Amino acid sequence: MSARQPLLIVAPLLASLACGGSPRGQSAASPVLHATDAATCEVAGLTTAQVQLLAGAATVLVRTEQGTGSGFLIGSGDDQLVVSNYHVVASGSQHVAELTLADGTQRRAELEVVKVSREQDLALLRPLGVLGSAGLPVRTETPAVGASVAVLGYPGVAGSAPVLTLEPGTVTASSRQLGATDFIQTNANINPGNSGGPLVDSCGRVLGVVTGRHTSTERLGLAIPARVVNDLLAEYKKPAPAPEKAAESQLQRLLTEVKFRRSDKASQFFAREYVDKRAKEELLQVNDRGQAKLLELAASQRKKGRDFAKLPEPERSKLVLAKLTANEVYAVGLVTRVAKKELGPYEAAQAWLGFGAADLFGPLDDVWLENVSLTKGGCMDAYATVADAGQTRRYVVHLHHQNGEWLVNDLKQTR
Repeated sequence: MSARQPLLIVAPLLASLACGGSPRGQSAASPVLHATDAATCEVAGLTTAQVQLLAGAATVLVRTEQGTGSGFLIGSGDDQLVVSNYHVVASGSQHVAELTLADGTQRRAELEVVKVSREQDLALLRPLGVLGSAGLPVRTETPAVGASVAVLGYPGVAGSAPVLTLEPGTVTASSRQLGATDFIQTNANINPGNSGGPLVDSCGRVLGVVTGRHTSTERLGLAIPARVVNDLLAEYKKPAPAPEKAAESQLQRLLTEVKFRRSDKASQFFAREYVDKRAKEELLQVNDRGQAKLLELAASQRKKGRDFAKLPEPERSKLVLAKLTANEVYAVGLVTRVAKKELGPYEAAQAWLGFGAADLFGPLDDVWLENVSLTKGGCMDAYATVADAGQTRRYVVHLHHQNGEWLVNDLKQTR
């Protein structure tokens, strides 16, 4: 989400990777959501307990090695899928769904990410085992303002294992535009861990996918409309492109963001391994340079008989900005937040990449993709050329297939 709109994503970013995970073609029988006839539900709807029994039986805990989120089942049999948020699965390499049935029976199955939309914050996952007998019914019509709804999911509570919860509420806006994304707005309580769970109506039908809550407004929850899930399922049903074509398309998007110096968007095309290693190493190196300069600054102030730490904040900030580069100031800030446990090491490295991903190809007037080839290990190697002040540089970009898309795992200049 854009920084211009204060939206709290309510599940931790979770990622890693391996070669050989090339996308497969999808079955023609892949499930596509259809609008459910509203007349099939009584005017009075179901009781809250009935909604809990119906929807809870198909709401799952999505667990990765980095954290948890929520999701829900659609379809049945071999065509059954789990719907969740992209940000729930984006940073994890291993995904598991856990489901608790009404009789207390627990089921668990590994998940394979088969389709994602980072723009819409959606992910489709295929269970590699049996989870539930049937998925949730879905309603794609726009809900009316004031309609009764409920949010189901597995929010986390410190010191307690995630448990299925239901939070009742109403639709407070049938269409809330934030950036380029349209949401259903609700006053149902949404907490960290609810991301990816269903927003259901009083008949237990899915109206949307819970994605977050607004941080500056109380009880303003947001859900992606079910019709958007319908669109993603239709895309999933289409035959998958050749791996080389899919990787080429992904790289073209990355290079476009690089060319226009949009680091925050360019950083989304990098795999966890890159963030965990290369970005983290660079962050720590720049932080060390910044910390060394801060020590020099404090020493220079001591020679003047002044305690740098006790200087007024405006004066201290002015001295820091004059001594450190913008990159060093940002790096020191991120590492300081990690030390205070306000930010995890991976999130800090990810933020650092988002600050300067577009600079990884150096200064440039133009950049273009030359070719993409599949390696023996099932990964991709691509070559990009940068033009700068009449000179050219060539880079090799190594990609892994992860979470349904090709992501940059390594980047090196070759000449």
